[in-house]
Amino acid sequence: MPTKFTKTLASLNTGELLAAMADFAIAVPATYTVPVLKGLVKPHLTVHPELCLDDNYAALFTKKQRTEYIQNNPPDNSSQSSSSREASPWFGIEGPPPEGPAQTPPPPPPPQDLDVERQANLQLLESLPPDQLERALQAIFHPVRLTLLAVYAGAPTCA
Repeated sequence: MPTKFTKTLASLNTGELLAAMADFAIAVPATYTVPVLKGLVKPHLTVHPELCLDDNYAALFTKKQRTEYIQNNPPDNSSQSSSSREASPWFGIEGPPPEGPAQTPPPPPPPQDLDVERQANLQLLESLPPDQLERALQAIFHPVRLTLLAVYAGAPTCA
């Protein structure tokens, strides 16, 4: 989930700049100062001025930057807004969505090179109702069980 910023880029502190860098997938240098971080975020905002329309990032831009972007990029009222296009799974598909529940394709057949026991286990898992499958997976991947397996296998653990 993106961070909701309430200050301009010039007013951000170190933690807020690091959050912005995480939101924009910008690599953080090993050693940094606030001016260095601002110098990394500012070009991203320059390349992506459309972020001024996003409520989460609008405050990072000055009022002048937002106004200029809106004046130079008037909304296209003849089609859906970009946010509704991105939210719609049917964007780009002509006509109304199909009637009835969504159809999911059947799972691919298991590879033939699996041994008989693995194929039986796979068939068992595929036959379980979702709630039973979830409980089985939670039991298998329980943190204590994983730690014990790691210790048994000789792998280093965090504990």
